[in-house]
Amino acid sequence: MNNKEKILEELQNLKEEINELYKGGKKNGEEIISNFNKVPSLLKFVDHHLENRFSIALERFETLYRLNPKCFGDTVYMSLKSCISLIDKAIEYLKTEERFSNIMPSQKYYVKNQKLELLNDLDQIFKDAERSVLYYDLYMDHVLVAMLEDVNVEEIKLLLKKPSLKFKTYVDTLKKEKGLDINYKEIKNKIVHGRYCLVDSSVLWQIDGSINNKTMSGLTLTKIIDKITKQKIIKDLGEVWQKA
Repeated sequence: MNNKEKILEELQNLKEEINELYKGGKKNGEEIISNFNKVPSLLKFVDHHLENRFSIALERFETLYRLNPKCFGDTVYMSLKSCISLIDKAIEYLKTEERFSNIMPSQKYYVKNQKLELLNDLDQIFKDAERSVLYYDLYMDHVLVAMLEDVNVEEIKLLLKKPSLKFKTYVDTLKKEKGLDINYKEIKNKIVHGRYCLVDSSVLWQIDGSINNKTMSGLTLTKIIDKITKQKIIKDLGEVWQKA
């Protein structure tokens, strides 16, 4: 069970407990508040907007309840339902995310030092390949090569400027030990700027910043959707490979 699944389970359990406590009436109001107070720390891992909205709704519920703890009236009940509805939104959000966890959005921004998540997403892109992978990055390092170890395709092409000794060693190892058809070429003339990943000669991704540095700056991973734009970039990448 991953962290998001644990958060989903915890939110579902809290919601059930709160509903059970409400059935007990006014005597359980403080316990309901106690359970509600556990929610914001979970929502901050889901969506900060939901977290803020829930905190405001909880404050309102707590204020209304404590004005007259002996009377769990309609106003307090409606306030309680507002809190529960926000928990429902978070639960549905997590369920939807789980259902589509293997589907990459067409564009995704990674904040500073979110390198692990970016590498995980690139790994998923590589594993979705069925026939070929072409990766273009002037400053590609061995970390990228290591990610290709479990990619099951017919051909892997890598384009870069100055391969390091470690890079060459990793490529040779994948060839000899894994039997991968992986080749690299050194770029002589830079006619393409940026970093691109071409999967199966048809699916094209652009990475707009360096992933090599340990302290990665914020960058965006974008799937090139426009057909004409994609054809132009693929054509240029093909020419780069031929001339390299």
